[in-house]
Amino acid sequence: MSQPKVSICIPSYNHARFLPAAIESALGQTYKNIEIIIVDDGSTDGSLQIAESYAARYPALIQVFTHPGQRNLGIAATANLAFQKATGKYWSGLPSDDVYYPHKIATQVAVLEQDPELGWVYGYAHYINEHGQRQPELGLFGIDITQAPDPVERLIQSNAISAMTTLARRACMEQIGREDETLVYSDWDLWVRMLAHHPVKFLPRVCVCYRIHSYNSSIGISDELRFGHSLQVLLKLRRHATQIGGTLARPRTQALLDLQTAYLYHCMRADIEARQHLAAAFTTDPTLRTDVSYLSRWLQSCVRLLPLPEPALADAFRAWVLAHLPAAVDEETRQALARASTLTEAGQRANRYGRLAMAWQSRRQLLAALLRDPDAKRDAELFVAYAELLVGGRVNKQLRRLSQWWHAAVSR
Repeated sequence: MSQPKVSICIPSYNHARFLPAAIESALGQTYKNIEIIIVDDGSTDGSLQIAESYAARYPALIQVFTHPGQRNLGIAATANLAFQKATGKYWSGLPSDDVYYPHKIATQVAVLEQDPELGWVYGYAHYINEHGQRQPELGLFGIDITQAPDPVERLIQSNAISAMTTLARRACMEQIGREDETLVYSDWDLWVRMLAHHPVKFLPRVCVCYRIHSYNSSIGISDELRFGHSLQVLLKLRRHATQIGGTLARPRTQALLDLQTAYLYHCMRADIEARQHLAAAFTTDPTLRTDVSYLSRWLQSCVRLLPLPEPALADAFRAWVLAHLPAAVDEETRQALARASTLTEAGQRANRYGRLAMAWQSRRQLLAALLRDPDAKRDAELFVAYAELLVGGRVNKQLRRLSQWWHAAVSR
């Protein structure tokens, strides 16, 4: 049986020290029908020359391109040019400082070939340092969003896709359009649009090494910048949600975009904009006004899923939401949400500070809520919260690491 071609696209910028390892890992794939597209983004450290030397050695496999005038246009424009030059049925992106494991492409192609309904797959990555050494204390990079009740909504809450682990059908990516070059977090926007139309499968296998080093563009940035970059993505998705279509056309999903935008504006201390988007959520989806379970889970997710500069901000945000619910939310819903918020806050404080007496009281309250509320029984996040209260955050952290290690071990 003939193998469909896979395009491995490498956007390259000033990673001369790491680029050879990235290219060698692409060349070393057990899957052989590949092309390697390298686009240099105006590097000044000899990366372009390294890429061209590999293309000279492997002319049938490797092509190298640059932007006009060898300009530096950024990661999104560079990834877009690589995609434009690619010709394979499947697309896979490889940052110029990361490394593929040899089985990466073969494993993922097999999954997509067996299930034509899937648009893309992704998995875990190992962390490595600048010397290529594993960093097991960091666990695994990647989160299985397919276990969430609504994967699209989970992805809107934070970018949980380890981009370098993905493999996608080119036809699906052409349908949704390429990366938005005006966004810093353009890959997050891309994955949300992709998932809105095409289902994804998570493979609990480690297929990539993600390199941590002092040159990582995402390391060391301020909370304000991170919130600002995230806000750009959510505002763009909200503006174009109906046009993008798919699951983004649903009123509830659009309301979540409003809620998340309100959260980010609050984090940036832009109170007027935060209030506007909080109110907009209840106008976008009027059924939200009485959905206490959903609102409670959303408040919890703001604490659990998005990075916060300090724990006090989570408590302040819950109080802010309760104080600024729009008039359309009736008193019964307000009181129920306040009770749920108090319960969650008590449990998190108990776990955070290790006050055993307080933790015991919170365990009893949370267990009562799980037993009393039919929706809560199906809420995985609440069960996780109860488990953390039951055995403590440190034990749960070790259990998660053990689980990740087990998945990685059995998948090799």
